[in-house]
Amino acid sequence: MSNNIIDLTRVNLNGCIILSIESSPNKKIKKPKKAKKKKDKIKQSEVNTYIDPAEILSPEQLKERSDHNQTQRENFINSRRSTIDHRVQHNIVQNFLKSINDNQHHMLITWTYPKKFGKKYEEILKDIFAIRSRIINLLFPNFRPKLNNRRDDCPRMYFFIERHSDGQYHIHLLMETIEPDLLATCLDRESFRLRWHTIINKINKRQPIQQMVITQKMIYRWSDYRYHPYANKTFSQIKSNYDEWKVARFICDYISHYKDDERWGLNRISNSPENNHSKVIESKAEIHSKCSYLNKDRYFIDKDEDFLRHIVPEYSDF
Repeated sequence: MSNNIIDLTRVNLNGCIILSIESSPNKKIKKPKKAKKKKDKIKQSEVNTYIDPAEILSPEQLKERSDHNQTQRENFINSRRSTIDHRVQHNIVQNFLKSINDNQHHMLITWTYPKKFGKKYEEILKDIFAIRSRIINLLFPNFRPKLNNRRDDCPRMYFFIERHSDGQYHIHLLMETIEPDLLATCLDRESFRLRWHTIINKINKRQPIQQMVITQKMIYRWSDYRYHPYANKTFSQIKSNYDEWKVARFICDYISHYKDDERWGLNRISNSPENNHSKVIESKAEIHSKCSYLNKDRYFIDKDEDFLRHIVPEYSDF
């Protein structure tokens, strides 16, 4: 044996022979390779779907889970409500009600933005200043407003900012109705008459569904509108130029009217009649209700980014 030598001469004390194998230093003994286990590949098409009937929820169980989820949601809302500063909210509402004359009718006008605009709060403030300036300049062309200064005979304006769930803002304007004497003075001016007839004709040419004075959304929020004289009527059916509802719609469309040769309004505001709204608040009960609506709880949550950002005192007549 030249490579491996078996030595039988080594015997232990018990007489047992110990076999020893001496390997040649120049050759290594190869260890046997372990057989690799083949993994069975399972194709998606070969998997059968099995639904255990015991896991299917009954209608009663689904109702129970739905009630549980609703309870969890209400608990979350209540936990958020606990952080609302009700003292500040109460003071804001009371001061607002003291600032306005609830014996007078008010126009409530809402402007929205297209998708690419209305997402930066600072830009909304600039647009509010532009809206206020354009309305004052429309009524008093020789008056140059700065910040919140106004003429004594100018209708008071109160601006509010509201944010959608997607982060986009829209603007509310609560404005005293225009007195007939002031409107008559405006209609005597040729520049005002041009704007008036252009906007009113645009409103009257719309489809009846787009020029309803009282919309279904108004009725849903204030059910008394079902019995209003203008229920189921369009703006084209209102003949008087001094009608408050007609004037409110004129102001609404005037601010959104922007063309190359008629840059009267803001080009960033949506010009869709479905996106912009106007109405006249004619009762104390509704003006108080609308005041609460404009001062929602979510604007008074401590340490929230929207805390008190819905009011615009610098451009309002508080």
